[in-house]
Amino acid sequence: MENAITNYSFTVIEDNMVPLSASFETVSVAPIIIAVVAVALLVAACIYVAWFASHKTHILSLTGKKPDARLGYYFVHPKEFLRMEYEIENNLVNKYIA
Repeated sequence: MENAITNYSFTVIEDNMVPLSASFETVSVAPIIIAVVAVALLVAACIYVAWFASHKTHILSLTGKKPDARLGYYFVHPKEFLRMEYEIENNLVNKYIA
């Protein structure tokens, strides 16, 4: 025990919480939630644009026409867009099979 420390005094400088200590109460969760929601919305928007472009390409290949202004209207009405695609496919099937 030649390295033992003897004759020391322990002094408590502050009895309260240490000001720079990290705890769950001091961390604000709102910016994290806002960032996660913003990224999720951005990803959802990108997926929707890719889905719309895919179906638009399919419709244009079925009809053989150039895109018209109506397809921009269908961007915000996906249910009607899918109904139009279904009707175009059925018209082509009835034309060649029936």
